Amino acid sequence: MERRIAEARPKLTALKVQRFETVFITHLHRDHTAGLAALIYYHNINSNFLLGGEDLTVYGPGATNGAYFGIADVVSHFRAALANPGLAPGIKPGDPYLVDGPAVHTVEIKPGIVYRDSALTVTAFEVIHKTPISFGFRIQTADRVIVISGDTRPSDALVQACNGCDLLFHEVFGERFGPDGPTGPGQGHTSAEELGDVARRARPKHLVIYHYGGGLRHDVGTEIIRKAFNGEVTFARDLDMY
Repeated sequence: MERRIAEARPKLTALKVQRFETVFITHLHRDHTAGLAALIYYHNINSNFLLGGEDLTVYGPGATNGAYFGIADVVSHFRAALANPGLAPGIKPGDPYLVDGPAVHTVEIKPGIVYRDSALTVTAFEVIHKTPISFGFRIQTADRVIVISGDTRPSDALVQACNGCDLLFHEVFGERFGPDGPTGPGQGHTSAEELGDVARRARPKHLVIYHYGGGLRHDVGTEIIRKAFNGEVTFARDLDMY
């Protein structure tokens, strides 16, 4: 995560982005949270590496049923693991590299508006995955609506959140599932065949496919999706801009 932010700095500078201070996590599977460790570490010791010197706030699901971690637990454990283990001889405690930088905060979210500033509003909605709770996000700016699916099965809530949105970022896993539905790693995900129907109902102006798996070839996936959806379809690459 932090490497991609660093690699994106020329584009961010061109867009006059001056700080990086907010992260939204859809759900707490390891492939969606592992990058937080490095992000927290570099944000604390060298904020210029990741733009600006603001506190970092991480939004994500809360603890559930008293048995599952929430985003506050995840961040707390990451910070404990990254704590300074002690000083070697000759290293002074006041050396800049060892001084904690901006603070890291967490906000455990529920469905509804979770963030608002002068430029945008972020609304969370529940989707259907393999964790106790998973979210998608609807981002409303002055001139466009962007919807991010998170990991999910086909979701009516997502269709309603998009409803003709400008950009729909949606996951995909494999070409199609059998009559018994997804099994194995495909559980909790949407096939290309299903995504075509989701996009047809959601009517995005541009469907951007991200977080894809199941060995799906881009050309094959695009062909399958377009059997049901005739809008623009793109498989995302890191650092693309839309």
